[in-house]
Amino acid sequence: MSIDNRLEELEEAPNGPIKIVMDARHMLFTDNCFDNVTAFYSFMFMSKSDYPVVLSEVKRVLKNNGYLYLWEPEIKTANPFITDLEIDANGIKLSTTYGIVKEDAFQNADYFKKLIFKAGFRLVSERSSNLHFYQCWERI
Repeated sequence: MSIDNRLEELEEAPNGPIKIVMDARHMLFTDNCFDNVTAFYSFMFMSKSDYPVVLSEVKRVLKNNGYLYLWEPEIKTANPFITDLEIDANGIKLSTTYGIVKEDAFQNADYFKKLIFKAGFRLVSERSSNLHFYQCWERI
């Protein structure tokens, strides 16, 4: 299942999962209903003031001991920020570009470690490469 608050973003996404127009700050799912939540280059498009609200919603919809999988770029400034990605999706090679223009866009792995830990998660694993990072968090 994929959610985005913009229909055009969902229409551009590959076919497969159910796509729902929904705001991550107010998810319309019941409590404790998912084993996993994935945020792939999502937070970079949100206001920082929304991060704690979104993480609270993620925690609410995750089952106990469920996992949050986070992929984000490291951003120093975004005037503009542009990054190219080469993705291997089970042997299928995909290329895409993400970009934003945003004040206060700074983010890195340590920033998210502090934020997500404070939201009630435990870091399970992490890795980084080419100014991109991945973190796996368990709901506790």
